[in-house]
Amino acid sequence: MQLKTLAKTASIAGAVALSSNMVQAQEQPDAIEGHYFQWKQSGGDGLQTFNKTEDLAIAEPVGVVNLNFGKRWNLNLKSDVDAISAASGRADEIDAASGASGNDTRYQNNVSITYVPTLDLSKDRIFLSGGVSQSREYGYKSSGVNLGVTQEFLDRNFVLGASLTILDDTLRTYRITREAVSGSTGKRTQNLSISGTQLLTRKSLINATIQLTKQEGYLARSLNSVALQNGIRQQERLPDVKDRLALRVQYNQFFGSQSAYHLIYRYYQDSFEVQAHTFQGRIFHELPFDLEIGGQLRYHTQTGVKYWEEVFNGDEQYVTSDSDLEQLASLYKSINFTWKPVLPMPPPLSSIGESDLRINLFLGQYDRTNGLQGTTGGLSIIAVF
Repeated sequence: MQLKTLAKTASIAGAVALSSNMVQAQEQPDAIEGHYFQWKQSGGDGLQTFNKTEDLAIAEPVGVVNLNFGKRWNLNLKSDVDAISAASGRADEIDAASGASGNDTRYQNNVSITYVPTLDLSKDRIFLSGGVSQSREYGYKSSGVNLGVTQEFLDRNFVLGASLTILDDTLRTYRITREAVSGSTGKRTQNLSISGTQLLTRKSLINATIQLTKQEGYLARSLNSVALQNGIRQQERLPDVKDRLALRVQYNQFFGSQSAYHLIYRYYQDSFEVQAHTFQGRIFHELPFDLEIGGQLRYHTQTGVKYWEEVFNGDEQYVTSDSDLEQLASLYKSINFTWKPVLPMPPPLSSIGESDLRINLFLGQYDRTNGLQGTTGGLSIIAVF
């Protein structure tokens, strides 16, 4: 869920770190992380469901282990479980939804490895990475692979990276209407991401990322339906090919000695004729007693897909009434508190030295123009060795 990305916060030091998915893994310390996220939504049009409700609750525990082996290898393991309770559907993204009705559980696992061929710090280095992912829930399975390369330039003042991710999904189709066919079908997603980060000063940087995505296969949501003028409901139908383009720019800046802010803009368009603009700001400020306070504000606006209507006459080739795909605007705001003490390690780990402990608590509120509202909260505990 994209909300989780929005909600997870960074420390003040993140203002001069690489702010993209292609962070140099070998520069990450050994760490063990535990997170708990919760999301609850209500309201909304719900035109894609029989009961016109989009009420939903998700509870998600997440575990992450990051380990360095020598100076060349890094291993990152991530596992999380989504416990889903819904009247009609489950949200995979904050501005787009899909899934199964009722109670459900989604299991996700990701493994990634990064290798650094050269350790000569007097030269610009290259980072090679690869990983696999797996996600499973009732009626839906997904497996993926990803490959990435990151290259430093200009004495590490500029970093260029590229990654390729391929996902193969298998999903169950349901007999929602008399004409619908139950069974299973597939979908493939191919995503190419290219990112560049330039250090502007010792206290500022800019990052730009472009993503090109192609989806092929069954792109409709198997539980979605539409209303016809004669009162009968019909299965949602969408084209089986979708091309997407996203451009994201982020500027990070320290100001003073204890504060930082991030400014982010994202542009999106796809072959369904959706265009979207997202503006986001984050601010962080260090307080006494190893405390930090932060907040963010995100505004998103999008046009609707060209196949969207409230009611259809029945002879259209493609149809959807998904309230997440109509023209809308949304506002997300959150506040978080972080405590970052430095603690001595207990025996028998005292030989390691000290551990940085980071405890983060956040609360967020989401509203959009078609009536959907959501609240979120979470607790994170990160031990850095």
